[in-house]
Amino acid sequence: KRSDLVRRHGVLLLANACLEKAMQSFRLEAQPSLLQKASGFLNKTSAGAYEWLGSNIFEHKPGQDPELTARPGPGAMDRQAQALSRGTRDQLYLCLRLALAQEITHGRETVPLLLDDPLVNFDDERLTAALGMLMEMAKERQLLLLTCHCPQYDLARDMGECNLLELI
Repeated sequence: KRSDLVRRHGVLLLANACLEKAMQSFRLEAQPSLLQKASGFLNKTSAGAYEWLGSNIFEHKPGQDPELTARPGPGAMDRQAQALSRGTRDQLYLCLRLALAQEITHGRETVPLLLDDPLVNFDDERLTAALGMLMEMAKERQLLLLTCHCPQYDLARDMGECNLLELI
C-alpha cells in the first residue's frame, strides 16, 4: 500500500509540473498585447535582467486587483512588483506607461508623451538602456522628458538628437 501511495504521489507531482508548464505557456501566449509590449520594454530597459512582465489576471479573484510580476529569465520564478527594488519597480511601471501610450494610439495619430523624472532610481546600465529605448520612441512621437539630473540630458544628447529646455 505504501509503494502504491508513493507511486501515486509521484504521478500527481508530475501532473502538477505539466499543468504548471502548460499554464505558463498559456499566460505567455494569452496575455494582452499591453503586457506583451510592456515585457519587451522591460527587457530593453533592464538590459535583459528581466525578460517578462506578467499578471495573475487568469487566477485573481473577482473584486481584487491583479498583481504584477516580473521574471528574470527562463525557468526563474516570477517576482511580485512589491518585492522588487525601487529602481526595478520604477522600470516596470515606466514600461507599463509606455506600452499603454502605444496601445492607446495604435493605428491612430500619436500624441506627445510627457514623462516627469521616470529614470531617477535607475542604475547607470539601466539608465543607458532606458534612454536608448526612449530615444527610439522619440523617432515616432514627441517625447518630453523632465528631469533635474543634467547627466541624463548629457547621456541622451550623446545618443542622438535632443533639445534641452531649461525651466526655472
